[in-house]
Amino acid sequence: MYPKLSCTGYGILLLGFVFALQSSGCTEANPGFCGGPNCVATADGKVQFDGGPGRDLTKPPPVPDGGPPPIADAPDPRRDIGVQPTDVFVPPDFAVPIDTIAPIDLSPVLPELMIKSVNVKQTGSNFEFEVEVCNVGATTNRTFDIELFYDRQTPPTCTSAANRQVVLSGLDAGKCQKIKLTRQAAPNGSYTAWIAVDADCKVTESDESNNKRSIPYKVSVALPDLVLETLSAKGNGTSIGYEVKICNKGANLWSAFDVAVYFRRGTAPSCQSSTSQRKWVNSGLAAGNCTTLYFTWTNPPGGNHLSWAQVDRACTIAEISETNNHRYVWVKR
Repeated sequence: MYPKLSCTGYGILLLGFVFALQSSGCTEANPGFCGGPNCVATADGKVQFDGGPGRDLTKPPPVPDGGPPPIADAPDPRRDIGVQPTDVFVPPDFAVPIDTIAPIDLSPVLPELMIKSVNVKQTGSNFEFEVEVCNVGATTNRTFDIELFYDRQTPPTCTSAANRQVVLSGLDAGKCQKIKLTRQAAPNGSYTAWIAVDADCKVTESDESNNKRSIPYKVSVALPDLVLETLSAKGNGTSIGYEVKICNKGANLWSAFDVAVYFRRGTAPSCQSSTSQRKWVNSGLAAGNCTTLYFTWTNPPGGNHLSWAQVDRACTIAEISETNNHRYVWVKR
């Protein structure tokens, strides 16, 4: 807004680069009132100054000879740089030229590994976890791992033992990488898997709170049940022959499975135990069917020996029961 009109003169206050006119006497609100000889009100709502022509009150006030320019015409550096008169303004004489300010490096100084997404694919009782890991911080050349925990009720720690692991040799800033972790032959049930990036906590990061993610999943499928039905052994002086009968008392099994024999073993075998002989049934075994395999121990030493047979020695087949997969027999040469 323009300042009030003055009948007795102009008072000029210079502050920074802004000029303000202060007045007394007649006003825009009451142009008909004149308190001095230099002001004459006219019938059309205008006033005269020192005998000059009438002035429209919507215009800036006239300026005496040699006086400062009207506020509307006065140079204002703020307008040149887009600053409004109400904004805080620093006079150019005291400002620092923009081209002399050193740029500030805002790039991250630490890596920031995070799990962007986890997609789960189920095929029967087999699961594939596709994990996308990203580095939203600085580049890291340090090796780190991504680990899968089949079933946990609480988040894994830096020392928790994982079921599956993939190791990456660093990750550039702003880059992502997808990896796959699997669980085979999961028994029927409900589980909570955990995925952890930098699971052993070797990489120093700006934020450690986004390195883990949990995924609930469920297995509910008709399962086979491979049973080691019978194991017999018969010697002929220079060798011992074994007859192993396997039956499937559960659902159809169309994937291959292995059968192993341990000629001399004091305890029951477990998954992946070292075998004496092993054979594969590549065609699987339909529900209710049985198959028989034969093994031979050539030139066994004299004496009594405890032998074992085991079906699904690789432990890749999810079954109704895992307790009926082996048997033992005593043999003597």
